[in-house]
Amino acid sequence: MQNINPIPRSVRIQVSQPTATINQGQIANYSVGLNRSNFAAPVTLNLTMLSGVTIPGVTVSYSQNPTTANNIGLNIATTNITPAGTYNFVLTGRATGITIPDSSAFTLVVKSPVVAQPDFNLSILPSSLTVKSGEIANFTLGRNDVNGFSSNVSVNVSGVPSNSINGLPTSFSFPVTLPVITSSDTPAGTYTITVTGIGGGLTRTASAILTVQNVNIAKSVGLQVNQVTTTITQGQLASYPVSINRTNFTDAVELGLRVLSGTTIPGLTFGYSQNPTTASGVGLNITTTNSIPAGIYNFVVTGKASGVTIADSNVFTLVVNSNVQQDFSLSLSPSSLTVNPGETASYTLNRASTGGFSGDVLLSISGLPSNATSDVSSANSSATTVPIVTNSNTPLGTYAVTITGISGNLTRTTSATLVVEAAKPTISSAGYTKPMLTINGANFGTDTRVFVNNKEVSSFIRNVSTSLVSLKGSKKKLNLKTGSNQVKLISNGVESNSVVLATFNAQAAVFVGEEVNTINPEDYYSNRVPKAFDSTDDDFIKANQPVSAQQEIYGVRKD
Repeated sequence: MQNINPIPRSVRIQVSQPTATINQGQIANYSVGLNRSNFAAPVTLNLTMLSGVTIPGVTVSYSQNPTTANNIGLNIATTNITPAGTYNFVLTGRATGITIPDSSAFTLVVKSPVVAQPDFNLSILPSSLTVKSGEIANFTLGRNDVNGFSSNVSVNVSGVPSNSINGLPTSFSFPVTLPVITSSDTPAGTYTITVTGIGGGLTRTASAILTVQNVNIAKSVGLQVNQVTTTITQGQLASYPVSINRTNFTDAVELGLRVLSGTTIPGLTFGYSQNPTTASGVGLNITTTNSIPAGIYNFVVTGKASGVTIADSNVFTLVVNSNVQQDFSLSLSPSSLTVNPGETASYTLNRASTGGFSGDVLLSISGLPSNATSDVSSANSSATTVPIVTNSNTPLGTYAVTITGISGNLTRTTSATLVVEAAKPTISSAGYTKPMLTINGANFGTDTRVFVNNKEVSSFIRNVSTSLVSLKGSKKKLNLKTGSNQVKLISNGVESNSVVLATFNAQAAVFVGEEVNTINPEDYYSNRVPKAFDSTDDDFIKANQPVSAQQEIYGVRKD
């Protein structure tokens, strides 16, 4: 009998949150995982406190218990009687037919809720007032109670100027008007009025500023920029100290900046170290970017304030220099040109300016082949045509043409390539009439070399002109074979196109360009061949004439 090993089964309990912190009366939520291996039966869970004591006011619940699930929720609810403290637990589990180990320990921290204390605060509005001697400054005193504050508050006022009266009533409720009554003898000046409130064991204060001015005292503000001229380059910052000369006037002054030309300057912004300001001096910063035009700019500082007219400051100047050195560069396009002797190569000379360069540029040219000329002297526009004129005696070759431009102490150069090459020879037709091979075309030179079927036969040349080359010899000497023959030449070191010349046995053919018309021997012997083909010549001649031309005779070998 064969033994069957039992399948191992297990369940592990895992609490995902090792610590939870709540206030008394709140609920702590934990996620519990049941890691099952070959076991799907219900598991009953139980919460055990490690200290072994019962916690007052605590109840425990599960989202499912007993459970066949793999994840459930554990809720530990507290009440206001649950003592604040730290509690450690484990979860135990039991199920039929299996032993389940306890979970890892996890913690619940219970805190006492913070109880907000009753309090109050005071306020004085507005935060500042200005009156003349003999006038009344009316502030509003307010009180704000928080967290159920209900105690009585006694109030004391301090900081009232001499020869003035604190007009706060002896009995009042908040909010209340706090009048400070000045007299003609109240000294001019700035005073801090402070209200102190005491109640419920608490002391709170609030303050405001009172400015007293003498009657009929002249007030003035003068603006003075102490640095008349500043010089910077584009993108830099210019700083100016500005004095604010006050007479019997301490209120805030709002400052501005005006350009005397009345135009907006691109790339320029400004700002003050304090604006509006109650100070006697501030810093003015003028910021530029690279887009501001170089130049000289004149400004004044403007000011305005309530109750006084403020004249503009003295004129001051900002000099902005370019941050880019004046310069120019030259370039030729195209970078290379090829011409035949007698032709003209036309380049374009491009001039680029930087830093506002606008000077005259004198040009010179070098590197020209002999028997070539160029007439160019200045480049005072962005694009100048540079013609190089060759003639029939200009040597063939490749030349580096250099143009030099000079303006003041600046010298700039640019180069391009000039290739002078012979015109490409072109064969239009070739024909053989024993014993002469004739090649017609254009651009043939005295150094012409002829190739038939890639074999040079130049030794048989009898005559060369610009449009005709003739050779004398038999077909064998001229390397002509029965069938198609390739004819080409090299003139002035340049290879021509190739054409096909054909000779035949037992058939005749007429060539027009590279088209071939053939005539079968049967047609010839049965007298069905046009008269134009009636010849006893051994050789077939390719000619540049139509088939019907009677003046040309085409040979056929009669084997």
